[in-house]
Amino acid sequence: LLRLRYASPHPRHLGMSAIRAHEELPALVRHVHLPVQSGSDAVLKRMIRRYTIDEYHERVAALRQRVPEVTLSTDVIVGFPGETREDFQATLALVREVGFVGLFGFKYSVRPFTPAQKLVDDVSEEEKSARLAELFELSESFRRRHLASLVGSAVDVLCTGPGKNGFTGRT
Repeated sequence: LLRLRYASPHPRHLGMSAIRAHEELPALVRHVHLPVQSGSDAVLKRMIRRYTIDEYHERVAALRQRVPEVTLSTDVIVGFPGETREDFQATLALVREVGFVGLFGFKYSVRPFTPAQKLVDDVSEEEKSARLAELFELSESFRRRHLASLVGSAVDVLCTGPGKNGFTGRT
């Protein structure tokens, strides 16, 4: 087995055994996609995420202590019901502090059969779009910085399929 990666763990599942696996198993990629959804404890509570930002930071710090070269990506939802501008600023602060090299951002929308469908969607579409654009602008700066740090290096790439100009792959 040359390479092993897994899909988005819940932050509570990134425990010491998973962290040790990243440290000890050469085949396990040195990248973790760790969804955070929001940088605000108040929003996380309304999302029923069952972790706090402090706990999230603790998991990231423990991982980086054992695997300093690890990179992180995440998922963020903007405009969740009740998200204030201060809540959103806390999300931006978290993105800056962690320095994610990849970020998947989404505007909140009602999903059937979820507890959130009972909440009042009180953030306008215009505000959600503005927040998402601001989030992407910030995250793109970290992605560009990371990619620039790789210029001139040699890396193994696992080809994953055809692309526009050849193949696509992952380092």
